[in-house]
Amino acid sequence: MAFGGNVTPFTAATEEYDGTNWTNVTSMSTARGYLGGTGLQTAALACGGYTGSNTAATEEYDGTSWTAGGDLNSAKRNVSAGGTQTDGQAFGGGGPSSTTAFEKYDGTSWSTSPLTLATARQGAGSSGQPGSQTANVITGGSGATSVTEEYNVSANVITAAAFASGGNLPASWYGTGASQFGTQDSGLSFAGNNPGAYTGNTDSFLYDGSSWTATPSMSTARAYLSGFGTSTSAVGAGGATGPGAKVTSTEEFDGSSWTNGGALNTARGQLASAGASETSGVVFGGAEPSASNKTEEYNGSSWTAGNTMPTSTSDPGGNGIQTSAIMVGGNTGPATVTLEYDGTNWASGGSTAVDHKRGGVLGASADDAIVCGGHSSPQTAVEGYDGTSWSSRPSMSTSRGRMANVGTAASGFVAGGNPSATNATEEWTGETTALNVKTLTQS
Repeated sequence: MAFGGNVTPFTAATEEYDGTNWTNVTSMSTARGYLGGTGLQTAALACGGYTGSNTAATEEYDGTSWTAGGDLNSAKRNVSAGGTQTDGQAFGGGGPSSTTAFEKYDGTSWSTSPLTLATARQGAGSSGQPGSQTANVITGGSGATSVTEEYNVSANVITAAAFASGGNLPASWYGTGASQFGTQDSGLSFAGNNPGAYTGNTDSFLYDGSSWTATPSMSTARAYLSGFGTSTSAVGAGGATGPGAKVTSTEEFDGSSWTNGGALNTARGQLASAGASETSGVVFGGAEPSASNKTEEYNGSSWTAGNTMPTSTSDPGGNGIQTSAIMVGGNTGPATVTLEYDGTNWASGGSTAVDHKRGGVLGASADDAIVCGGHSSPQTAVEGYDGTSWSSRPSMSTSRGRMANVGTAASGFVAGGNPSATNATEEWTGETTALNVKTLTQS
């Protein structure tokens, strides 16, 4: 069907097409041109337009006659329309200036959507499945002759991933250990270096999702150590007690105190780690002082040498579990390298887009992780890994490396870091998808 138009003067005429011929039917109430129209021959919608001045008027057609509907929120002409009579859309429009406005119609009234067009335009072509309220394409138009935009609606609401500010650490520490397999509201940061001269410490703090609380201290003051496990079953291993003074010391935390565990076979600092608890962990890489390719696994009492990595590196990032660990970046060789550990062997993974030397890694396995920031060329860049390749994620607010990193690709936090020492904590929430309907039916 066709309705309205500019025939000097403007017309309210309506015609229906049967596949062969056009037939005049009941006219609209308001004669106008440059209007938007959508729907079906038995349930059509006309909105906006020009009568000598812009109009916000809406009319509904039931296959026989037109009746007045709710007005657009602003009078406009050259508006593009889509959807159905009871779930319609009006895109752009203007007169004289083009707009990015998007309004939605519920069969009674129009509401302004928080969504807007990416490009202001009027008089754009609009197309989609006839009568569809879930998909539309608009093309061209005044001010956007080569630009196409797509609109779609699904049964899911997608919330984008993001970092948000958390409670600050009590001090600006870096080169810390962490209970990496913890959660966003339960994770430890322990030991580390203070700003200025090298002053490794024994401090240990618990994060509850909003603030940090002191827990019993470690026995050995150190920095650039590794950490894994949870806030009630954590391990801190290796590190340095001063410039060039690498240690093998291991300590275990059971939720109430730190106790000595089995010593590493090789003293080293700036090493990475993965593991779900104090009885199942792995450390890799580091500085002996030269870059290391060694792997060691922990069973809760002693360390056993594992297969070496194909690349020697210090200051890598790591996370995961003993049988599915990921190593990212480092200070030697390609700083974009990724390695995956299956509990026995190391294999090369996809390369990161940027250098993440000692970036914070959040991930429960080698197939699902993010890496954020980095120490050299301090940055806020974040990338996500799917077991094959890396892709960009929303950035952190604070540039840093050598931070405490706790959690998974879905939920976690990072805290502290350097080279510009910070006590900032940022909480990560991955992209989520949820149904936006109460009831689903299947036919």
